[in-house]
Amino acid sequence: MILLEDGFFSALAAVGLAVLFNVPVRALIGCAVAASVGHALRTGLIMNQIDIHNATLIGAAVIGILSEWFARRWRMPASVFAISAAIPMIPGSLAYRALMNFFKAAEMGITGVDYANVGIIYATQSILILLGIAFGIALSGLFFRRK
Repeated sequence: MILLEDGFFSALAAVGLAVLFNVPVRALIGCAVAASVGHALRTGLIMNQIDIHNATLIGAAVIGILSEWFARRWRMPASVFAISAAIPMIPGSLAYRALMNFFKAAEMGITGVDYANVGIIYATQSILILLGIAFGIALSGLFFRRK
C-alpha cells in the first residue's frame, strides 16, 4: 500500500511539473508512469534495507530506461520524460537541513562546530543522491539510445 501511495503522489508531482514545463499532453502519461515506477522502486529498495544512494541510482536508471522507451514510442526527446519524472526524487529536505545547520553554526561561531559537522553530513548525502539521479539517467541514455 505504501508503494502505491508513493507511486501515485510521485506521478502527480511529475505531471504537475510536466505541465509547468509545457510538455505535450500526449506525453503526460509517460511522465507519470516513469515517475511512479522509479520512485516506487526507490522506496521499495529503501524499505528492503538498501541505502538511499544506491536505491536512488537504481530508481533513476529505471526512469532513464522508461524515458528512452517512451521517447522512441512517441518520437520525442527522452529529456521530456526524464526531467519531470526525476524531480520528485530530489532530496529537498536533506539540503534544507544542511543549510539550517550551517546557519546555526555560523550564528554560534566557534561553539557551533557540531552543527557544521552535521551540516556537512547532510550536504554530502544530498550531493550523493543528486549524483545518483544524474548518473542513473545518463547511463540509461548511453546504453539504450540509438546512434
